[in-house]
Amino acid sequence: MTELLQKVTALFQNFERNVTIYQMVLKIILAFVKLSLEVKNILIHLRKVLHMTIAFIGGTIAIYTLVMKHVLKNVSPTS
Repeated sequence: MTELLQKVTALFQNFERNVTIYQMVLKIILAFVKLSLEVKNILIHLRKVLHMTIAFIGGTIAIYTLVMKHVLKNVSPTS
């Protein structure tokens, strides 16, 4: 009888160990999914920053070009 009880106890302890291993694996998977979603959000924000930077540089070049055309139009060439 005690031998059967020991086997059952060992079986439950093994089951508890397996459950905690499965819980740990599920927590790791959940953490990985959360991390991948965060990386996706960060990439979206970086793309927006890149677009705004390109727009800013393009606008600056366009304004500089217009100002220089206006300034150089009033300058007479020296001979």
